[in-house]
Amino acid sequence: MDCPLHDSLLHVHCKGMLLNEERRVFYDTRVDNNDQPLEFSSGEGLVSVPGGLEMCVHLMLPGEIALVTCPPDYAYDKFPRPANVPEGAHVQWEIELLGFEMPKDWTGLNFKSIMDNAEKIRLTGNRQC
Repeated sequence: MDCPLHDSLLHVHCKGMLLNEERRVFYDTRVDNNDQPLEFSSGEGLVSVPGGLEMCVHLMLPGEIALVTCPPDYAYDKFPRPANVPEGAHVQWEIELLGFEMPKDWTGLNFKSIMDNAEKIRLTGNRQC
């Protein structure tokens, strides 16, 4: 599989910039996260990962770098904004997909393990909705 699936564990470096006159960087994993990549499971709708960033990563290959412009609806208007990002801001993300881990392989699991995992998924749901 070349591109990440819906429930893959993603490893990305990203830099968020405001699309204003200054083009100010408000977040950079290399600076703000001690050069540690951002890791998140796609499809969980985590409020810490804007929808536009997550959607674009699904179209990328490992090692690829993309420059993505997000209108407010896909930047932070539906997600908690960092204090340094104004309401209604257009955001540009520089995203590098470092790699991803495939979704869980359920082959060979016994019935109880499958049901325990299914219940965990059911309880987590899609937190974006």
